[in-house]
Amino acid sequence: MLNGSTPVPGATGPTLEFADASAAVGSYTCVATNASGTAASDAATISLTGSADLGRLVNISCRAVVGAGGTLIAGFVIDGSTARTVLVRASGPALGAFGVAGALADPELGLYFGPAELDSNSGWGGDPHVAAAAAAVGAFAWTSPASHDSALLVTLPPGAYTAQVSGASGDTGVALIEVYEVP
Repeated sequence: MLNGSTPVPGATGPTLEFADASAAVGSYTCVATNASGTAASDAATISLTGSADLGRLVNISCRAVVGAGGTLIAGFVIDGSTARTVLVRASGPALGAFGVAGALADPELGLYFGPAELDSNSGWGGDPHVAAAAAAVGAFAWTSPASHDSALLVTLPPGAYTAQVSGASGDTGVALIEVYEVP
């Protein structure tokens, strides 16, 4: 029901979609009826506000098995005309804390602009700058400075990049790649 008394045409399922957001403004309740009676939900309000700030994506991640000779790749773009600092992480051993079996023991991380490798890492070594950046963006903490988890903290000009994870010694297993924009 819209605004307490107007039935919403075609709204008989668990999902309600609108083609025009401005036409959806109002207060909605769900009413369920069967042979035993009728029950109504509390109201949910949909409102519409304008904003020039479209927001921004601050993190992408992907988890997959890195196979023999295989690579896990995450692509990302720095837009606009200003360089941005990003934290790129390749987790393998750190995934054990989350119960992930078969984690990649020795992830090697490479950062590419087209075919050119810009930087690489195969063990974060407890770098305090990486730890501080991870905390600043809300990434889960890596607790062992001796782990082979890999990270790069870099400032990049606008452009399209890929972060690539492989097994440093040809090993295979589950890896997580993450890219964060650092404020």
